[in-house]
Amino acid sequence: MGDRRVLTSAVVMITASLLSGCSLLEHDSPVESSPAPTPNEGSGPTGVHVEGDDEEFGDACTTEGDYTVDSSVERSFEEIPEVDGAELRVALGYAASDGPSARLYLSATGPSSAAPEQFDGSVGDAHAIEDWTVTITSICADEVRFDVATEAP
Repeated sequence: MGDRRVLTSAVVMITASLLSGCSLLEHDSPVESSPAPTPNEGSGPTGVHVEGDDEEFGDACTTEGDYTVDSSVERSFEEIPEVDGAELRVALGYAASDGPSARLYLSATGPSSAAPEQFDGSVGDAHAIEDWTVTITSICADEVRFDVATEAP
């Protein structure tokens, strides 16, 4: 029974020591805190990974295009016409100065809701989803611009 009391006392001491932030081995050492994390230079809005600044994207950063996406949060655009009651939704995966290239996530919501599609491309590349065709027109450090064409039903 005595061994059990010693063990219980030791567990209580260690637990109390750990909860109070003290070390059993080093009584006089100062408590070191970790520096606050700093944002990555290569991260953009809402965690979208971007590399460099607009100059590194060269001619790909035209800032031309009817629509702009700068976030990994999927969104729809009121100006893009619905097709058969469905709307096009777009999110930015990344913009990279290597290429330059971009990744867009495209999905259609509504009666025919297509599965989300990944579109990796460069300026001038196009991708069709349902009755929309998305064409990348500009890739910059913090945004991708694109045009959308719809097929007449």
